[in-house]
Amino acid sequence: MKINEKIRTLRIRSRLTQNQTADFLDVTPSFIAQVENGTAALTADMVNRLSALYCIPLEDLIGNNEECLQNTDDLSGYSADDLKAIADVSRIALNANFMTRRLKANKVL
Repeated sequence: MKINEKIRTLRIRSRLTQNQTADFLDVTPSFIAQVENGTAALTADMVNRLSALYCIPLEDLIGNNEECLQNTDDLSGYSADDLKAIADVSRIALNANFMTRRLKANKVL
């Protein structure tokens, strides 16, 4: 699955509108539509922000892993500021999971 398809699937499963996603990324809804249709590309920063919002490791979002699409939360009732706060907390959780995996791989834990 291409990244634009993943972005659309995650948005829909999270019950976000294109307007809400656009507000979160500080872009226009038409840009989100273009991204989802594959006619425009996200910046690296935008991909990172969406990875955090959906609490999905970046490598899963941009890679071939489609399992990441299964566990989505309903984000529909939140404002753009709330979504940014959720993304900040998710980023901390993602970093903690990454560090735990690294420590286990190095047999520190």
